[in-house]
Amino acid sequence: MPLLAPLGAHVSTSGGVPSALPRAAAIGATAMQIFTKTANQWKEPDIGAADRETFTTTLAASEVRVSNAHDSYLINLASPSGMLWTRSLISFISELRRCETLQLDFLVSHPGNFMDDRASGIARNAAAIGIALEVVPGRTRLLMETTAGSGYDRLGMMHLNDSKAPFASRRDRHELIGEGAIGEEAFRRIMTDDRLATVPKVIETPKGDEPEVMDTKMLNRLRGFAAG
Repeated sequence: MPLLAPLGAHVSTSGGVPSALPRAAAIGATAMQIFTKTANQWKEPDIGAADRETFTTTLAASEVRVSNAHDSYLINLASPSGMLWTRSLISFISELRRCETLQLDFLVSHPGNFMDDRASGIARNAAAIGIALEVVPGRTRLLMETTAGSGYDRLGMMHLNDSKAPFASRRDRHELIGEGAIGEEAFRRIMTDDRLATVPKVIETPKGDEPEVMDTKMLNRLRGFAAG
């Protein structure tokens, strides 16, 4: 079966957001995930006009067909704390604005931790998302990242990682493709399943001391599975 779906990795933006694109090219990526800011800080940087122009022009000329950002690890739109919820909403709106500035296809967001009552947490999350999408309309599509063990009904894209933790542990601990508890056969089936043939796929596997070398190895492994 031909490999139809874009395939790539989460790549570093160290040195500035435009620096992600040469890194994506070095591993032969046709899909790319980035952070538009430092993921474990509340600081919300703007994307300057020069960086925007360099990024969007280079992206349009590259082999990357699907691009997305992952939002900050600190955001919790399901939080019962009014202060944290408000701070998270402000950060989430900033994430969407940067995605629009960079003309990214998707923003992947964690559903958050409700901490008290699940239904209330879902309502808080939905309210925040509704506000953010009204404030920042545009081309970027929001994708909610399901939590470990919860399953999928509709897929906009897939994160591919093997797991250091065993089945049903509900722990998200990334491992190299085919070298963890999930195993090679599952990824072979993912890469040859007609239902997933057009779903973009991005690896978030460990990178070791040589990120480009390891990412290339993992992507080639997946391409080999697709080729049969």
